[in-house]
Amino acid sequence: SVDEFVTTSARYLEGARTIHQVHNAEMERVSDNRVAAIWSTEDYLVFPPADDTRPSSIHGYGHYYETWVLENGQWRIAKLELRRTILEIMPKELVQ
Repeated sequence: SVDEFVTTSARYLEGARTIHQVHNAEMERVSDNRVAAIWSTEDYLVFPPADDTRPSSIHGYGHYYETWVLENGQWRIAKLELRRTILEIMPKELVQ
């Protein structure tokens, strides 16, 4: 469920320093009430050095693929998919 996702994500990200950027939107109006969009993305997460199960850092690149629909005068995301092109995970044991 959405609530479980939010709770689990918040717990995992607790204490982390993060940045999440999206760039270079490519949008195509498929119909009067539908838009297809692609965004490039980069994100970087740095976790606190406390001894836990999380890595030292995560650095990722990729693209968001979205479908937006117009419902009752409001644009809403109907579909969202992240396709990673690079995902670098730095284990704590490699950081001195």
